[in-house]
Amino acid sequence: MKNTFKLLGLFALVAAIGFSLIGCDSDPDPIVTISGTPTVGQTLTATSSGPGFSGADGFEWFRSSSPGAEAWGTSIGVGPSHVLTSADADNFISARRFNSSRDEYIWSNAIGPIDD
Repeated sequence: MKNTFKLLGLFALVAAIGFSLIGCDSDPDPIVTISGTPTVGQTLTATSSGPGFSGADGFEWFRSSSPGAEAWGTSIGVGPSHVLTSADADNFISARRFNSSRDEYIWSNAIGPIDD
């Protein structure tokens, strides 16, 4: 009988852990991604998905010597795409977009270093 209760307790614990790992949040996290070839002359394109974004505008681009996300660096433009210039060479490029659901900016991962 004791082993039965231990086994039931173990099943309850596994079920509770599984439920917390799966979660109940049906909304995906908002993300910003960059695609394109990191070479001078090429175009990078930013996209966003998840709740809190509307339309295709609202991206701001940044250049930094650091690859870290949210590496503020220098603002280099706005819009859904950025054409890489010689000033971008050997640096990292990231983009951010304001998310109204979270009332904060969501950053992409940095891409780079940019090739000549």
